[in-house]
Amino acid sequence: MKTILIAILTILYCGILQAQLPTDAEIKKKVGGETPGVKSFKFTGRAPFERYNKTNQVTEWCKELIMVRAADDIKTMDMEYKGLAVYEKRAGTYSFYKFIPYQRKYVGQPQITFEEVQAIIGKDWASFYGHYYNKIVKLEKAPNWVDEPYIRWHNITSVEVFLKATFEYISSNIETERKVQVFSVRLYRDDLGKPWKRFYAQTFDYDENELLEIKTYTPQQINKMSQKTLGFILREQGAMKAIAFEPAIEVPTFNSLMDITVYLHNILRNGKAEQLKAFLLQMLAPGHFVAGSKFQLNEKGEALVNGAIDKAYQGEGTYSMQYCQNAGIDKARTTQQRVYVQGCINNVITMTAGAEINAGYIEGKPQKAWKITELSIGTRQDQDALDYIASFSGRSKICPKD
Repeated sequence: MKTILIAILTILYCGILQAQLPTDAEIKKKVGGETPGVKSFKFTGRAPFERYNKTNQVTEWCKELIMVRAADDIKTMDMEYKGLAVYEKRAGTYSFYKFIPYQRKYVGQPQITFEEVQAIIGKDWASFYGHYYNKIVKLEKAPNWVDEPYIRWHNITSVEVFLKATFEYISSNIETERKVQVFSVRLYRDDLGKPWKRFYAQTFDYDENELLEIKTYTPQQINKMSQKTLGFILREQGAMKAIAFEPAIEVPTFNSLMDITVYLHNILRNGKAEQLKAFLLQMLAPGHFVAGSKFQLNEKGEALVNGAIDKAYQGEGTYSMQYCQNAGIDKARTTQQRVYVQGCINNVITMTAGAEINAGYIEGKPQKAWKITELSIGTRQDQDALDYIASFSGRSKICPKD
């Protein structure tokens, strides 16, 4: 009989606890009462739900609501808060935890869209991913809203959003990790109605973060992966655009360094910086590129290309001014692996060095191709050189063989 009585009391006690769920009136009093200047308060109609808070290790009971109050920074505008009234469930009872607004916006102003966020972070993925940028080896799910879209305006020129991505990244010299990672992204603009100009992103400790899997590899495998990271791939795509401009540079097959030099001379004299860069990206020897890439220049390659562009096209004394169309080959100094082009004024000469290298295999046979190993472009910017060229009444006087 005693056992039956205890069971009945337990059932009654559980029923009382169930009845202790917060009422709408209690929530309004608790949340609205702790928020000064509330102008309106309503529930969204979304059904209450429970969730587990991994950080606090407690089950939460949540109900969604919308509040409106005067904005802190612009007194003529109101701010709308959409979020959850959160109660913690401990020992069968519910106690108010806090109101968590995950969307905050100025009343009458459009909410920022994911397309707007994507447009600005897509201009600088290195800043968005931070230290993961050169470690991600597989992007499984691109950045998108967290489960409860978090959009919070700090002021009229700054808004913060939370995005999450799923990826596998190199975590050590023998391991990768697959994880879900949440990022906080704060966007900035100059004023109301102005476009978003910049952003600041950082990883964020969030309940939706999750370590999915750890994989083990050899150091050699990890090293190979490091040459195909997200950062590497995006840089490779950017470098390839330098070749794909219009009109395109279609580099022919060269049978000698002399052929390369004559072709290069024509670009230097009659082309533009973009054409020169596109040509060099296709003709430089492998030592000028990042390991594993055919398009990403390393420090040596950047110095060569940028130096050539500066010498050929910058300043008053350009290559086209100081070299004749008919390339003046210095035959006394030229060899099979070094070709010298003499300018039309004193002390101006350009040297191209090259070598035949293995450019791949066909049916197991190495395919040799000429590549540029060095390039030194000579131009003069001193006034005496400029005055000398300007003294001629026409180009035919200084370049009679053209």
